[in-house]
Amino acid sequence: KPSLRQFICAGGDRPENGMDGHLDFLIDIDLRPVLTPDPNGRIDYRFQRNLILVKAGMRVAIVTPPTLGARHGVTVKARDVKAEDGKPVRLTLLDGLTETEDRGVRVLTTTQDGELDWDSKRGEMRVSTHKVVDSVDLSLGNLKFIGNVTVQRNIEDGMTVEIQGDLTVK
Repeated sequence: KPSLRQFICAGGDRPENGMDGHLDFLIDIDLRPVLTPDPNGRIDYRFQRNLILVKAGMRVAIVTPPTLGARHGVTVKARDVKAEDGKPVRLTLLDGLTETEDRGVRVLTTTQDGELDWDSKRGEMRVSTHKVVDSVDLSLGNLKFIGNVTVQRNIEDGMTVEIQGDLTVK
């Protein structure tokens, strides 16, 4: 009966690539509906988390830089494979934000009150002081905003708009 033996017929070594940079948010930016039942088990759909409100001077995120590739690799044919460096986080700061360095850490801080808007696909972040909504109804929930609001259509019965600024209802 033949015996099976393991052996290496070809060997290589994978490169150890660097890690990509990223943002570590210091505030909750998740806009999933947070619906909490009252003591009777009923849910009031008017109270939803629909905006990320910030005040001037708030620290909102830490920018983690990319790391360098640590070790080159080798193919099975003894060719060198270069380790790739991590890519920096895609980030463009627009209105209402500044980037500072605090003990070697890059921190994003708001410079004005308003709504934090983070577009992860474009890598753009801003603090808006003006909000335009189609209507204030159960699909949006009550609206609480720091700044000016324009409602394109209606504010439905039973809904509330609480703002610190001008309200325009078309």
